[in-house]
Amino acid sequence: AYGDGPSTSGSVMVGNRGPSADSIALSPNPALTSDDIAMTVSGWNDPDGDPEAYSYTWSVNGAEVADATGPTLSNESHRKGDSIVGAATPFDGFVSGTPVASDPLIIGNTPPELALVSITPPAPTAVDDITALPTGWLDPDEDPEDYRYRWFIDGIEDPRVTTDVYPSESTTHNQVIYVEVTPFDGEEEGT
Repeated sequence: AYGDGPSTSGSVMVGNRGPSADSIALSPNPALTSDDIAMTVSGWNDPDGDPEAYSYTWSVNGAEVADATGPTLSNESHRKGDSIVGAATPFDGFVSGTPVASDPLIIGNTPPELALVSITPPAPTAVDDITALPTGWLDPDEDPEDYRYRWFIDGIEDPRVTTDVYPSESTTHNQVIYVEVTPFDGEEEGT
């Protein structure tokens, strides 16, 4: 008689497969000095169906920003002309996938702003030079302060004078004088 032989069985554990992502976009694009930069990762793929998660890194001009570990880079970390790259490493809770990096984003120039303009003397006579006094220069890029001046006499622009002083010899009694001052940072005019 033949007997049944010993039975055997085996088991294997199926390993976790790493996740991947396709691309990263940075926004806003174009970006200015005062903008926080956001990273958006697209194309999550995990063959095991694990939940989507990432670790983030940022670099400015090729140097990693140590305290920037989330999907947003604070505007305090960059200046005009800087090259920003964001990178994300997909992580499924078990293993990390291959990092994906954005294309470089160059921080653009922010046009300057001006709070107000006053004229001195406040009640000029026909013998007074009139001076425009711009105040409240604001430029997040910290560009040098400069202005462009346009003077109007009785509603008509006088293209002869483009400085902050309108000379008294160009005025007569009872004229209405108006000045338009535009902040200029060397690259762009503000409003």
